[in-house]
Amino acid sequence: MDTSGGKGLGTVNSCYYRFNHGFVFIYSIDDESSFQGVKSWIESVKSVVGENFKGILVANKCDIPELERMVPREEGQQLASEHGMKFTETSARSGENVSAAFETLVRDVIG
Repeated sequence: MDTSGGKGLGTVNSCYYRFNHGFVFIYSIDDESSFQGVKSWIESVKSVVGENFKGILVANKCDIPELERMVPREEGQQLASEHGMKFTETSARSGENVSAAFETLVRDVIG
């Protein structure tokens, strides 16, 4: 289910969480607020499905210049680690690491 960060969908989304086998949490490396928002989505999922959910944290826009980066890679890695998730950086524009991110999640889900 793609919620695209819709804050008004929180109660509806929680009904769908328990039926999912894996979660992709995406934030933009040039937008600190998207990083903060993804923290809320992770907590929301944890509150419905428990601590042992399968997920991957994806930092998007790795193709932008380093000067435009607002969220250091280490912060993303730390957040993912805190929640037992894998972490990767992708570029939706170029396709870099996009398939690999989904393949990683699928491997985790099917064990």
